[in-house]
Amino acid sequence: MRDVRQGASFYREPLYFVGEACDEEGQFYQSAIVSVLAANEAVGVVAGMYDERFSVRFVSGFALQNLQMTFQDFLDATDGSFLELVYPDDREEFLARIVSPTAERWAYRLVDKAGNPRWFEERRSECVAPDGTTLWVCSLRQVNDAHLFQAELLSRVSHDMRTPLNAIMGTADRIAARAEDGHTRDDCYVIRAAAFRLLDMIERSLELSEDEVGAPTRCAPFSLADMVDSASYQVGPKYDGKRQTLSISCKVAHDYAVGDCPSLVKVLRALLENASTFSPDGSPVSLSIVEGESSRPGFGLFRIAVKDQGIGIAPDQVGRIFEPFARVADSRLHDDIPHAGLGLAVAKSLVHAMGGDLSVESSPGRGSTFRVTLELPLAEAVACSSLRDRRIMVVEDNALNAEIICEFLEEEGAQVTVVQDGSQAVEEFLNHEAGYFDGITMDIHMPVMDGYEATKRIRSAGDHGGEKVRIVAVTSDNTESDILRIAECGMDAHVPKPIDFRALCTALGS
Repeated sequence: MRDVRQGASFYREPLYFVGEACDEEGQFYQSAIVSVLAANEAVGVVAGMYDERFSVRFVSGFALQNLQMTFQDFLDATDGSFLELVYPDDREEFLARIVSPTAERWAYRLVDKAGNPRWFEERRSECVAPDGTTLWVCSLRQVNDAHLFQAELLSRVSHDMRTPLNAIMGTADRIAARAEDGHTRDDCYVIRAAAFRLLDMIERSLELSEDEVGAPTRCAPFSLADMVDSASYQVGPKYDGKRQTLSISCKVAHDYAVGDCPSLVKVLRALLENASTFSPDGSPVSLSIVEGESSRPGFGLFRIAVKDQGIGIAPDQVGRIFEPFARVADSRLHDDIPHAGLGLAVAKSLVHAMGGDLSVESSPGRGSTFRVTLELPLAEAVACSSLRDRRIMVVEDNALNAEIICEFLEEEGAQVTVVQDGSQAVEEFLNHEAGYFDGITMDIHMPVMDGYEATKRIRSAGDHGGEKVRIVAVTSDNTESDILRIAECGMDAHVPKPIDFRALCTALGS
């Protein structure tokens, strides 16, 4: 049997080996699968080799139970091939994903004893067998259709809302930049803040629904200063609306580190928004980052603190604030305080996924201090050049979004060419000599040809410099699997909608 106590996994169910295995090998596999079980409360495990049949080395009792099979049933149905167990309509995607270097969480169907497809959610890892063979190890958790429908519905709603929200927020920014009176600018800030809050609630619900916060993080070199700028820019309208001041202190010996910058921005944004929400109008909030000495060579120990002078948290409520949808019981809080109880829960999960810690010190009436401690590999500075006089192609089928992106890039000094779909992008790229375009912003979902196919065709045009041009995905697709697919098809960076134009400038200029 398998017990889970205090977050640790103890795997005690039987493993059925295809072929012979000695006791020593069985003990090795028992320990090798603990890591994937710790990452996913699985009902079973299957492991095998990277051959044409994806031959199974062993299958666990829980996996067989959920397929309503005995071990002999499994052998009769598959002849030891895991591919035979995968539902035919899902095999193409399975083959594409299982050879990917990133062990993401995703769902597909397996065929049970009666021949019926059943949905399973997988988390995959690898281990090296005693004989030196690299094996894939899949932990499988059965999920029902209702769960998948809810997750898919929320994902589609999130995607479909990003495009109009991008237009709303971009238009508000444009009007505010041109406005000559303060009232108009204030109205624009209110519009932008409301739109951003709506998007933020959807994103956090999606993260919890899909359990993405436990997924592998996206590691790349990033600037700590840019991370802070991005987070402070996103919460700026909220602070302006409450006339709150945000002071920032960044005392680090190394400005560049390797980590999941988008997730860290989410963490900072959640902490800064929480500080603003529960602090009075006109009060100060501080954000500080200090780099300490790490015991690991090539790493930095970063301590982030967000301090406010808000209402504070009672000792008996501190333990609840990181729970999803938690609303602290406090007579000083009004029912109309706008918070869904998701930000801190998502922040803590993201920090834990990165191997860090998030804690809080608070006293009623004296404010709160949230502290993040995170150890990250250090990196060299990444050059980011100006967009002035650079030729950028904007591939976007939504006319208003294209206009907003184009206007921003032109304000940065870029020379912009706009096309409406992937087919036009490929044609435009091939109509110019090698090196003509310095960068491309690529939407994903477009008529005629999508962004994935357009990127592949541009990359294959070696005689036109297709392998060198910088391509940045600018899309509403923002899940871990979306970002992985964007990278695998050859794009250099990903900027989600609604667009953070500082992030877009950095992505194009790197």
